Order: sequence, then C-alpha cells, then structure tokens
Amino acid sequence: MTIPFCQFTIAEIRESGLLTPERMNAVEAEIERRILPCLDNLERVVPNVRVVDFGEAGLDVFTQLENPYNNEMMRRALLAVVLSKDELALLDKQFTDAHEAATNAGRFSKAEKVRTWDGAVFMGDQFFSSMAELLDHLSHSTDEWPEFVWASTVKNVIPTLSVDDVVESSLAENGTEGMDVGDLDGVDELKAALDRFTEANSGLHTYWADYTKAVILSPRPAALAESQARQGLPPPPTKLTLR
Repeated sequence: MTIPFCQFTIAEIRESGLLTPERMNAVEAEIERRILPCLDNLERVVPNVRVVDFGEAGLDVFTQLENPYNNEMMRRALLAVVLSKDELALLDKQFTDAHEAATNAGRFSKAEKVRTWDGAVFMGDQFFSSMAELLDHLSHSTDEWPEFVWASTVKNVIPTLSVDDVVESSLAENGTEGMDVGDLDGVDELKAALDRFTEANSGLHTYWADYTKAVILSPRPAALAESQARQGLPPPPTKLTLR
C-alpha cells in the first residue's frame, strides 16, 4: 500500500489559521477515530503499534510509535485522507507562498541593490524583456506594486564544448584502464568541429533570474513617470479629486 503524506503537521495547520477552530477540532477527532489498537492472537493490545483506517484505501499498520517522528508521520498520513482536496490545495498554496517569501527575503538581504537597470528582469517567475515592459504590465495590472524585481543573467544554451566533454564518459565506460584522449585519432578534427558548432549556436541563449542583484522600484506614480520619460512620452495623467 502506497501511503500519501500531508506535508504539513497538525500544529502547522492549526497555527496557519486557514481552517476554523471547529474544523480543526473535527479533523483531529476524525484522525484519532481512525487510529485503532493492534491486537495479538490472545486479544492483547500490542504496545507502540497501531492499525490505521485509511477508508477506501484500506488498513495499514504503523509500528515503533514510541518514536515521536513515527507518531507524527502516522497522523500526517491520515491528514492526507481526512482533509478535502480543496483544503489541501489551500494549505499547499499558503505554505508555498510563505516559503517563497522567506526565500526571497533571504536572497534580498544578501543581494546587491541597484536602482538603474536596462536589461531583462524577473518578477517572481514572470519574465520581462525590459523595465519598460515590466512597468507597462504593472500599469495595467491590479497586482500589488513590488518593492523590487530580480535582474537577469544570460546563459548560452550550448556552452563551449571540449573534446574531453564529448569523449570522457565513453572512455571511462568502454576504454581500458589509463586510456585517455591522447589515445584517440581525429582529435584535432573533432575539436575544430566542436568550435564551429559552438560558434554556430552562440546566439542561442536563455535568461535566468540573477538572485545576486535586486532592482529597486520607485513607488508607482514615480516609476511610471520615469518610464514614460525614458521612452520620450508625456507623463501619465494625475488623478484629480472633485470636491
């Protein structure tokens, strides 16, 4: 029997506040109801062993429950059954967002902060080919205005290849002990071919977020005005309040 596990503990779910106290009480009561004693041939309770009712998936036995970790995993397995799919999806999003926020905060604290950047940027996992494209997106979006975005770095899809890169694994798997590139014929021709191949694909590259460099954004109105000015356009209209 393959047992799915909820990736969160009961304590973490309760502390998240995503489920009402009443619902959490019901979930915990249902979990305890599904944990049954394990009896031996003489109908005696076997210590530190429980039979767990997974409903349609059947029964399973958890042992060595004197270990707190095993106890926790037994309950997390039941959480995956007792919670609804919608509740599990909500929890997954909440904890994923919290993990990403913590990761971003750690990266931001170590990153170089820049206020001028002309290249491509990343806002979360969204790619923008320029700051102008990003600001145009934000000006038409209801998304929260970010304090910063990540700069980008360019990587060639085909790196510079050496003869060793191509033949090393073949020599290791199929050659005799001590055999190396010097034992091969046509090495100069292969090197020239690899150089031509690398050059032919030198324009093929991808953009990746550069977590060592954070681009600080101005507040919304100022950022839009700066973007308009760089493009030679008039500044965005100022909202008027009628009295």
